[in-house]
Amino acid sequence: VQRRLTRPLGWILFVFGAILWTAYGAWVFATSAADPVEKLAVGALVVGFFMLLGTTAMERVREWRTDPYRDIQR
Repeated sequence: VQRRLTRPLGWILFVFGAILWTAYGAWVFATSAADPVEKLAVGALVVGFFMLLGTTAMERVREWRTDPYRDIQR
């Protein structure tokens, strides 16, 4: 019973905290006095990183679904 209650609660708190920290970081980044070109460069870097991370994860999931050897014990 404890595992069924604490694990979802832990994930909820983790996701909520991550969303708050991300929003705060984005707000500080947007309101800082840095050069707009620097902000654009950092934004492009972050967006590019997450696009690569997402496409790599999706490719791995797609390959895992069609892997004929996934149920074989090694």
